[in-house]
Amino acid sequence: MDPVSEMAHRIRIHDFTFYARPNADGFSLGDIPGIGMYPDRSALLPGTCFLDGGSHTDVAEEHLYGYLHVLGIGANEIRFVKGDSLFEGILNDPVECERLCRELSNGVPTTLEAFSASDQWDRFVGALNIDPSRLRTPATSVMRTLDDKESIRRLAHTLGLDDVFPKHVFTLDAHETLVRINEFRDQFPRLIVVKRPDLESGVGQLLIDAQTTEEQIFAYVHEYCTGHRPIIVEEGVFGIEGSVQWHVSPKGCEPRFFSLQYTQAGTHQGNVIAPTGVACLPDEWPLAWRMRVVEKIWATTETFVKWVAARGFIGPIGFDFILNKNAFSLLECNARTTAATYLESVRWQIEQRGHKNVTAAMKNAYPKRALTWKDAVRMLEQHPNKLAFNKETGVGVIVANPRLFHLDAPKCLLISVGTDIEQAEAYLECARKIL
Repeated sequence: MDPVSEMAHRIRIHDFTFYARPNADGFSLGDIPGIGMYPDRSALLPGTCFLDGGSHTDVAEEHLYGYLHVLGIGANEIRFVKGDSLFEGILNDPVECERLCRELSNGVPTTLEAFSASDQWDRFVGALNIDPSRLRTPATSVMRTLDDKESIRRLAHTLGLDDVFPKHVFTLDAHETLVRINEFRDQFPRLIVVKRPDLESGVGQLLIDAQTTEEQIFAYVHEYCTGHRPIIVEEGVFGIEGSVQWHVSPKGCEPRFFSLQYTQAGTHQGNVIAPTGVACLPDEWPLAWRMRVVEKIWATTETFVKWVAARGFIGPIGFDFILNKNAFSLLECNARTTAATYLESVRWQIEQRGHKNVTAAMKNAYPKRALTWKDAVRMLEQHPNKLAFNKETGVGVIVANPRLFHLDAPKCLLISVGTDIEQAEAYLECARKIL
């Protein structure tokens, strides 16, 4: 089956509630406003998506069928369910359960995908007795080895890749952590990073530089050096932050995209993706060097990918890194759908319409003037520079996650498409400013 047809037969359950629930030590990402609406991003992807049916379903439907479809982007169908999670919502709806089971057992090669493997996902698959060949999400046990920042570093050692992560140590209690922090500050006075291995994007992390106070360090150690997990004390590295993503399927391991990341204090803010990895890197860097480093990043991450593929892994697997002219360092692995997965899908869908050099950039916006997604689109259309996405030219800004406008602190996702990074970023920042 060709990629377009395969995506059209994908059913997505991109539930995020797993990430808001405390882990074994009681840590979580916290109370994230609108987390029940984060799965709305899956409406950007081809196929069918399940979304939360709690509120403003008309907004999500009109946005998909009356806006994204006009632009030639997005899901074929939205299905709304109600529950504490999307999995629970489906299981509590006999009609949807029967429909889903029928679709996953007929002759059409329909496949099922979650945002990430989790205990909820495993229970859901078991409850419906879904044929494993229909699943496009890895086993939870394999995912946890990769997603955990301690486990992935230990795996690198096992695979003979000790030098791909920044220099680091694992500490087991508060005293040892403080001793190691002081040792690393002497070795790396510009920056060291201290983090829990089992939390996401900046949570449980402290960046320690010359301005960091002893009080801040003691407060971090008091809060996070508890429980059964070690702390990672690591050399801080500087450079351009980026990611690559592979996709593992029964057909093999396929490199999907190379992106640069927008970050703030170690927390992910967005991505930009060009048609090639070389095109993502600064023009002032010699072309031959850019080609070599991109090739090396793909080759290094392929070692991990082949290891997990041999253990039955299936689905997306991404790697975050920091890159400078001298070297690159891996930071973490995300064995799941990532924010950049949605961005690349939009870029790919536009590319499939025949547009060349499609480059896409993405960030959240926090509108002050636009009250609804329609207001935002109208403002982009009426701007002198015609910022709204035009499907004929393949250039402009797309407004996504429309139900987030209804939060107490409104926000939305903006995806800007251009023919190079400079154009995509210029449109994106202009759109964020005017909204």
